Amino acid sequence: NQIAEMKAAQSPSASSLRSTLLDPAVNILIQKMRQELMSTKAKLEDTQNELSALKFTPD
Repeated sequence: NQIAEMKAAQSPSASSLRSTLLDPAVNILIQKMRQELMSTKAKLEDTQNELSALKFTPD
């Protein structure tokens, strides 16, 4: 019972989440983080492809 109460106290309410998402500064930060993540994923894929090409040895 106490655990459930503590979890409820820690979880943010829907209205506080909405107000946070409506904050332009937060939205800009999230967009920049998404762009950085996409860039990092692309670099990772390129690096993995390069590594696979280096490991390839024709028989």
